[in-house]
Amino acid sequence: MTATALKQLDLDELRRLAHIKGSCVTLNIPDSHPGAADSARRAQLRQLTHTAMNELGHFSPAKEAEALSNALQAFVETIPLGGDAAGGPGFTVFVAPGHEVAFSTPGVEPSAVAATHFHLLPLMAAACAPKDFYALGASRKSIRLWHMTASGCEEVALPSTVPANIEAAEGVDHPDHNIQNRSTIGSNAGGSNSGKMNSMRFGTISDYDSEAEHLYHFFVLVAKGLRDVVRDLPTFLIGTRPDLLAYRKAAHNAALLDDEWHENPAHCTPAQVETKARHAASQELLRRAERAAQALPEIRNKLTNDPAGTYAAAVEGRVHQLFVADHAAVAAATAHIEGLHADDDILNAAAVETLRTGGTVFVVPGETLAAGGPIAAVLRY
Repeated sequence: MTATALKQLDLDELRRLAHIKGSCVTLNIPDSHPGAADSARRAQLRQLTHTAMNELGHFSPAKEAEALSNALQAFVETIPLGGDAAGGPGFTVFVAPGHEVAFSTPGVEPSAVAATHFHLLPLMAAACAPKDFYALGASRKSIRLWHMTASGCEEVALPSTVPANIEAAEGVDHPDHNIQNRSTIGSNAGGSNSGKMNSMRFGTISDYDSEAEHLYHFFVLVAKGLRDVVRDLPTFLIGTRPDLLAYRKAAHNAALLDDEWHENPAHCTPAQVETKARHAASQELLRRAERAAQALPEIRNKLTNDPAGTYAAAVEGRVHQLFVADHAAVAAATAHIEGLHADDDILNAAAVETLRTGGTVFVVPGETLAAGGPIAAVLRY
């Protein structure tokens, strides 16, 4: 049996999935933590598969449900779970008649959904987040750099302009802020050397300030040396809170993600870095969507926030921008919408149809939007 390779999910792939409609199964399998047994993850995948098969029994005609259940069972067995000591990222399985594919989706929550559309809404922020960016381990003891691309996460060698640690930066000239002024005290009777002379500090910067200044200049060197490597791409930071605070001050013009991982970068594996970094990138996108949604109440014309009406407009290609609260769901049974199963989520269906017809979807944190309700659409006409 040929193993299935996990693909990378992006906006183009989402749009392709949005064109598939009928009996659609979506399985989300969460990240595997370091040391987790392969058998435990396989058991979880089979349990989610069983849940989806039960849903199909209520959703599709018996023959179609049986055929799709068999295809689903066979397909999930071809997916390598990577149950090694380092763990592995989460992934999502999409199965519909004549269509079977699996994507790497770090950070997903476990779920199994059978519906008229693939359940794409929880994945949109991650899929639309940048695929080409960096993660930086910023520690006074060690500097490490990882490059995130569509094919995964890889640690890259530091350029010669970047000191590997604060000791390696000792030879670089710094402002002489930590010079200690001294005065002598003691007896000097009988000659310049006859009495015991002691030294007393005055007008000095404290040891704490001196160390903080030294760390700041070290991180200035690091940020400057990385400028030609990371360019203007986003960077995810890994390290202790004090070190990362110092780095943010030193690299104030860099495109740093708001989220950070408070961990010793010396102990991080590429799989762990990728999971944390991609989640941070998707969270950054959520925050941008949230800021854009704040302006919705000011839009009077061409704005609707009725779930059923929004879905109908999306099917007709009239939705220009769609805003959806990421922790909300509205069952189609509440509106009796033709073409949707009673258990289908109208919000997800509207988002999928918006993608299918060329609109833009913004996923906003929370259960409601500033405009009121869990969904709002800016219409083309």
